[in-house]
Amino acid sequence: MKFAGVDPATFGFVKVTGWKDERQPDGMLSVLTYRGGVRGAVRQEGLRQVTVTFLVLGEDEVAIRHTLSRLTGWLTAPRAACALFGEGEAWRYYRARCQTVSAPERQGLTARVTAVFQCEDPRPYSTATGKPMIDWDAPLCDFTFAGKHCYRDFGLLFEETGYQVLPAPDASIYRIPGRDGTIRMADAGRMVRTITGRLYLCRADGVDAPLSQGEARSRMHRVAEWLTGAGRAPLIMDYEPDKYYEAEVLDAPVISTEKWPNGCFEVTFVCQSAMLSVERGGVEKQGISEPTLLLLFPLKTGMETPLVIDVWNTSDVPLTGVDLSLRDGSIFSVRGLSLGSGDQLTVDGEKQTVLVNGKDAFECYAGGAFPAITGEPNELRVTPYGGATVSALASIRGRWL
Repeated sequence: MKFAGVDPATFGFVKVTGWKDERQPDGMLSVLTYRGGVRGAVRQEGLRQVTVTFLVLGEDEVAIRHTLSRLTGWLTAPRAACALFGEGEAWRYYRARCQTVSAPERQGLTARVTAVFQCEDPRPYSTATGKPMIDWDAPLCDFTFAGKHCYRDFGLLFEETGYQVLPAPDASIYRIPGRDGTIRMADAGRMVRTITGRLYLCRADGVDAPLSQGEARSRMHRVAEWLTGAGRAPLIMDYEPDKYYEAEVLDAPVISTEKWPNGCFEVTFVCQSAMLSVERGGVEKQGISEPTLLLLFPLKTGMETPLVIDVWNTSDVPLTGVDLSLRDGSIFSVRGLSLGSGDQLTVDGEKQTVLVNGKDAFECYAGGAFPAITGEPNELRVTPYGGATVSALASIRGRWL
């Protein structure tokens, strides 16, 4: 047991002999409703009290009095809520204050003291993250698609009904007659994944009156244009705002008023296999006149991830070409350039493009495939030609299955 960073054993012979964890039954019920109907409910636990019994021993009367004084002084000291760890539970704790401490029950050179701790939050907290292990405030499963939010822009609430956890491998499997089992060729990657759910039309003004048929149809025309007109676009779920999918809607949703008076419909997003990081990370180097090693940020997802490399001419000498070489020995070359001071070359492995000052220059690219990295360590050499000095920025988006 530990409280406020202190183990009671530091005060002398003090041992925890009792630990009683109680939750009061009058928990609060949080209900999500719309037009009088319950969409969801979460029962939050009531107040939590932890009662701890300490056994104190002393060599003589002076020693036991001293230990009891230190123990009770530690428990009753004014302080904000502190971490309270149980025996053998270093991985989690409660945020608590010591509410009461009983008078010592003496028997010779032994004493028992009971302390009652009041938890300011009934949830346990993770030692690793410092956050509650049960998240009552997690966002709902609404989403942003093609830059527009389903509820804020269209008054649609999303109920996720299915999520394909792992996209199927694009495997080539053959059976040879007369032999047991099958032969599997090397995988060619993974197929798409799907996210399915229902979208419910709601009023954005907070009024409980139902939508008129004209309002609902007008809204649906806008929604149809949004979902199908965007083609393949980023899909960001509210509960995972730092990642996105490249997704598209390929089915033909049919709106129905049987389950929801204003109308609801099923939707299926067909997503590419990998989730992508919304933000790029990268490393920048300036003043490169010799081959220079750029160390990229750690990539621990294990998936092949394309690079985006920007090179600027920072000298008055024309930049005639650039070699980009990776740790595995592969080289990607750009030749036939004539970049003046301040001009920019971009080799974009995500979009498979080569640009000079934003204009297409793919004819100058002699690299074949575009640069991509898979694991760690990640290294990139930028070698300028023509005697120019350059600055370079290599950036990348994390990828996850």
